[in-house]
Parts: sequence; C-alpha cells; structure tokens
Amino acid sequence: MTRVSKTSISAVALSLLFLVSSLGAPSVLGVAANPKSAPLASTPLSQLQANWASPNGNPFNHNYNPQNIINSSNAQYLGLNWLFPLPIYPSALLSVTGQGYGVDSAPLIINGTIYAVTQFGQAFALNAANGNVLWTTVLPIFPNSTAGLGIGILKLHLHDGDVQFTTALFNHTPTLWIAAGDAKVYALNALNGKFELNFSVFSGTKNVDGNNPIAVGSRTSNLLIDQNKGILISSIESGSSPASGRCFFRGWNILATPPQLIWTAFCTPPQPGSNIPVDPSWEIKQVNSMKGAYIFKGYGYENPGGYGGPEGAVNL
Repeated sequence: MTRVSKTSISAVALSLLFLVSSLGAPSVLGVAANPKSAPLASTPLSQLQANWASPNGNPFNHNYNPQNIINSSNAQYLGLNWLFPLPIYPSALLSVTGQGYGVDSAPLIINGTIYAVTQFGQAFALNAANGNVLWTTVLPIFPNSTAGLGIGILKLHLHDGDVQFTTALFNHTPTLWIAAGDAKVYALNALNGKFELNFSVFSGTKNVDGNNPIAVGSRTSNLLIDQNKGILISSIESGSSPASGRCFFRGWNILATPPQLIWTAFCTPPQPGSNIPVDPSWEIKQVNSMKGAYIFKGYGYENPGGYGGPEGAVNL
C-alpha cells in the first residue's frame, strides 16, 4: 500500500486546474501514446480510493489515499489531460486588490466531479474526465461584508479545511460547505450549485467574552461537520499580536432553522482589560477539563504509535 504525501496529492489535485486570470472553456490536450506506458488498471478504484473527500484527505487531515495504481513504477507516465482557466474577481470585488487570486484550498473529488472554490468565493463543479463546467456559483461577498465586525478589511483567502462535503443533510442531498471571508458559512447543493443555507458564525469582536475593548479579530477559518448528528463546528483565528481577539470554536445545530449556537470553546485566554479576570492557570485548567478530546502525536506514521497509526492519538 502506497502512502501519498500532502505535497504529492495536492499537486495531483491542483494539476487539474490551470490558475490563470481569464475565463474560458477547458483546453483538452491531445497526448501521444507512450509505448512504455503502463497498462490501465483492470480493477476499478473503490470509492475511498477514487475520491478526495476533504481538502486534506479526510476530517483528521491524514493526507492519505489508499490507492496504489499510481506508484513509483508508473508515475513518470502521467500526463496533463486538460486545463481550466480560472476567472478574475467578480465585478463586485474589483476594489479589493492584491489578494485572493486562484484556488488555495485543495479541490475535492467526489464520484467523478471536482469541486473547487476560489479565494474570492466562486465555487465550481467540474467534470473530472474533461474539465467541463457542470455549474458555478458566486458567493454574495462584497468589500463591505466585514464592516462592523472588528476584523478589518475583507480577507479573500481560504485555507485547507475551509471547504467540506456532506451527503446526509438536506434530505440526503450532496452538499458543498464553505467558510467564507465574510464570517459566514454557505451550503451549496452539490448537484446544481443552488444555496441550501447560509448563516453568520461571528457577530463581532465586541460580542466575544474575554475580548478587551480594543481587540482586533481575525478571519473565519476551518469548519468540521458531523452530518449524522447535524452539528457544524466553526472557528475564528487569532493572530500573534497582543491586540488580537480570542480564537474559538463554536458548535452549531444545523438541523434547526436558523442554525442554533450550542457551545463556544476558546483556544486563547481572556485578554487583560476584558470582562473576565486574567487567570495565569487558564491553559492548564482548559486541558484538565477536556472530555472526548484527542491529542495527536507529532511524529510520523512510520514510527510505532505515530500520527495516523493505530496509537497515534491520546484520548483525554
């Protein structure tokens, strides 16, 4: 069984997208047959092997695919099959310059369809076989979308983990989820790109317990979804500056309409001058009070008990 590194699998996924700033139909390249090419696999890939269902492979970010059809003996024969030029900003965001070009979060591959989201919030569903556009949707993000939140100018940037995919929600409708730069989460019907849901996960730095009056917030970051329980976990980053507001995770009941906040868990302590007294033991108390949490070991899969292995995590 061959392990595929994050760099390798991201390169394979991103090689399907030609990141240039002009919109056009995909270009299909004719590639001459290589007489030394390895024969096609006689056994079809399983769903686990054929799909890349999370930006880092799976919700635990293992960056691993169990397929071994592409391996060290035949990788040299891989070739480019098609190119897809990405568009420039939508007209509504032309005033936001110097950021947010291309695709930065690894595309998902689900049952022969590639789902990619540009940093400025345009989602694409592409036929993986030929690059044809199945649908595209532009999120309603505008230069003033973050006004009043205390997080500065609109940030056009997506990390791996800002995009997720579910199949059990909305009456078992395949759904693409996006944590966007306007502090909202969007759910798109993966079959046609239509909106299923959108809601705000952050109402401003002044509304966060433990932030001082001059706290500066950061951006909406990774999300995780338990589709069986109907719970979405959102997060807000925190910078290294002393003025940075607190980072935190929030659990949402997405079976309710609108989604209801269930809990908030902070990952940085209260700031001096906030509505909560400073506690030098805050971090230790947080760890000691954790339930159902895991610490993932930092060393590699190949080492006994390493990350990704059967003993690679400690249940607190």
